[in-house]
Amino acid sequence: NTRPIDRDASTIDAMPTVDEARAHCAAILAGLDDDTLEYVAGAVFDDEDAGTVLPEDDLVDFLVPMLDELCDGDEDAARGKAKQLWAALASGSDAAPKETKPEDVRRAPISLGKGPTTALEAKVLREQEELRKGVAAVEIVYDRSVGDDGESAAARKDAERLAARQAYLANEAARQSAELAAELEEARVVAARSRLSGEASGSRLAAIELGPFQLPNPGGGADLIENASMILVPGHRYGLIGRNGKGKSTLLKFLASRRVGNLDPSASVHYVSQELHLTPEQEEWRPAALVVEADVERRLLLAESAELAAKAEAKEYAPGAGEEKRRLDVEDALIQMDAAGAPGRASALLHNLGFPEALMDRPMRALSGGWR
Repeated sequence: NTRPIDRDASTIDAMPTVDEARAHCAAILAGLDDDTLEYVAGAVFDDEDAGTVLPEDDLVDFLVPMLDELCDGDEDAARGKAKQLWAALASGSDAAPKETKPEDVRRAPISLGKGPTTALEAKVLREQEELRKGVAAVEIVYDRSVGDDGESAAARKDAERLAARQAYLANEAARQSAELAAELEEARVVAARSRLSGEASGSRLAAIELGPFQLPNPGGGADLIENASMILVPGHRYGLIGRNGKGKSTLLKFLASRRVGNLDPSASVHYVSQELHLTPEQEEWRPAALVVEADVERRLLLAESAELAAKAEAKEYAPGAGEEKRRLDVEDALIQMDAAGAPGRASALLHNLGFPEALMDRPMRALSGGWR
């Protein structure tokens, strides 16, 4: 017996195979590299064994961030391609839908009659031609000539524009990354100074309440998260779960840098980045030196101690009671934390983590990504 089945607009009527999905992706998302196409072709299935495809909204949300570069940052164009892919998968056709172009409509010239042209008509025609030349738009002529390398001038210009666009996006991403790294470092310094000065507020046993706040999209477009809030209770561990591009890493970075959430500046946040960003100077450091540098409180105390020592050596310098007390407090804090023994402890820590002795003598720039 057969029964009618109710389907909504987002249901796939004909279940495509993996090969069919791969063909649709290659046709509609032409321009993506092979690895990305292969990944997308497998990810469009909600259940690959059953052949069921993601609902339209889920597929669009998953695919749009991956098409940002292909569509030159045009989110509407990216959504259009994503919807086109879903429609192709839903149709169950053997080929992706092709764009239809309206046929050229050519109009036949209009003739008002034949006969000799009078002097007055000839004058009017000349004046009209001169007027057209004066106001006509500049004609754009594309150089379609092929060079020795077999590439046309137009193709070279297209490649140059694409390269310039990619370079701009890379530079913009590097600028934003450096800006955020500076904010993260400043947040660490502010929290360390609050602890050293005794001005840190709040109880370590109290829950931390954040929000409500919006999480903007670094690449532009709609916010990644809206009207968000969270409560962090001491003694608990929390995890963020979500698909790629949904804002998990961005949320952690923005919270740690205090861009969102209104987290207490004196709260200590240890943020482990997915990528290591080093200055040219740090690239020449040895690994143990980089570990020691991560101790912000030690770094601040050493800098303040050097500053106070330089003042004391200056001629005609008479330290006040407050400055002398501060100098003694700084020296006592350095002794309490065994600041002088930090390099040795850093080397022992790296050794216990399995860091080879041979790599400890190399500068950071000479280490591979994993060891960095």
